[in-house]
Amino acid sequence: MKKYYTRACNFFYGTNSKKLVKNRSTLPLCGEKSISFNQIEIFIKDKKKVNSRVINIKNINKLPPPIRKKVSKDIKKITVKRALLRKKNHILMGILNLTPDSFSDGGKFNSFKKATRRIKDMIDAGADIIDVGDE
Repeated sequence: MKKYYTRACNFFYGTNSKKLVKNRSTLPLCGEKSISFNQIEIFIKDKKKVNSRVINIKNINKLPPPIRKKVSKDIKKITVKRALLRKKNHILMGILNLTPDSFSDGGKFNSFKKATRRIKDMIDAGADIIDVGDE
């Protein structure tokens, strides 16, 4: 029996995020317009095998009906307002993976120049701290 899991990805922050939510290009994370996303990763688990694919939120309607129903239900949970984000005592952490075979970015930022540019972009987007992962 196949099981489907949904994960939000490709995030936007701050005023850029608010503009994108207003234009309906992104969906707010936990009802917070200053953090939004425009892609989801769908994990498909069939027995012990797991596959995934990333799609733009605008393409959810193109999914087969049973998957679309599950993903739509998950999206509602991901975008609903939560008490945690109403408190203004949280911070935003950016993650930079420098490992060449990183599962999340495959080493896209493993040179000094690319890494420093990525860190600057995350800070400009609203990250309060940066977690740097390395092998």
